[in-house]
This record gives sequence, C-alpha cells and structure tokens, in this order.
Amino acid sequence: MFKLLSNFPIFTSVVVFSLVLNIVYHHSCNRNNRSHEELLKMESKANSTRKKDLNNLHYITIDEKNLPQIDINDEIIISCYKNIIRLKDFKIVNFTGITNTELKLEYGVANLPLLTEYDTNFTVLCRELNKLGSRLHTLGYSNEAIRTFEYAVELGSDISNTYKELGNLYIDEGCNYKIKDLITRSQSLNSISKDSITKYLEGISSSVS
Repeated sequence: MFKLLSNFPIFTSVVVFSLVLNIVYHHSCNRNNRSHEELLKMESKANSTRKKDLNNLHYITIDEKNLPQIDINDEIIISCYKNIIRLKDFKIVNFTGITNTELKLEYGVANLPLLTEYDTNFTVLCRELNKLGSRLHTLGYSNEAIRTFEYAVELGSDISNTYKELGNLYIDEGCNYKIKDLITRSQSLNSISKDSITKYLEGISSSVS
C-alpha cells in the first residue's frame, strides 16, 4: 500500500499566482461573441449583483479510493499523491468555460475571489491527476494510469493530454470499446479544447476499427 508522508509540500507563491492569472484570463474571454455594448451592460449588472449563498455549489470531494494504491518509491508519484491529498482540505468546484461576468451575475460580485479560488483548486487537481497518470504510464503501470485518467475525466477535467493518453491506453490494453464513451464525455466538455480532443479521439478510434 502506498505510504504518504505526513508533511505536505506547499505550492510556491509563483505557481499559485500563475494559476490564478490563468483562471482570471480564462474566465474573462468572450465565449459567445457578444457585442461590446452587451458586455458592458452585463458587466455593470454583474458588478452590482449581491452576494448569494454558495452552499448549493457542486463541490468536488476527493476520494482516495479512486486513486491507485501502489508501493513505489518515485519522487514524481509521491509528489502528485501529496498534492492531490492536500486538496482535500480545500473547496473545489469546476467552473470551466464560465466567465467571471457570469460568475458574478449568478453568485454575486463579492463571491468572485472565493469562486476563483475554488476553480483554481480544480485546475491544480486536474493537473496533478494528469501528471500522476502520465508518470504511472511511463513506468509501466498501465492499469493504474487508466484508473487515474478515468478519475480525472469523471471529475470533468478538460486537459487534452488526459483524454489522448487515456485513449491510447485503451487501445494498447485492448479496450477500444471504451473510446466511444470517452468521445461522448469530451463532446460534453464546456471548454475550448473540446473539439480538438474529440477530433483526436475519433481519429485513433477510426484507425483501429
């Protein structure tokens, strides 16, 4: 059974700051090609929206049972496990594809810092799961890698490599039939990477049909 150390590493301020900037930029993009005037009106309304209760958000709870348990002394794997488990103490919500303006309209402008924090935690979680899955794959732990990637997909990750590597693992392990469901999941993503992921999966699926 994989043994976790008691002291979790702390993310550097540079990494956290970069992630926050990435989330702010991502959420500020105009996804629907609205006119400048419409955007200004929406932003004005959003900035006057009162704070709302956040108890009904779809919070993600990390379940260690969904992580592969292996006995291996690898620094990258150990680090990934620690960082993932560390997030159990924080609130995590997937707001992929939702702009800051939309968040403020829905939950109130005063809640934006908290919502950004929750989504940043989700981004960190998905990145660590992707990193863990890739490392397990590299070391030859195919079943464990599949389990890790599938958990990330289940949570709603939109990291392209997670889907691509999982799709290739399905082919390598003779589980081609699973790619169809993976394509369905990719098509449901609320992300700009949706089309490229889907196209890639459809390509490798047709190559083994």
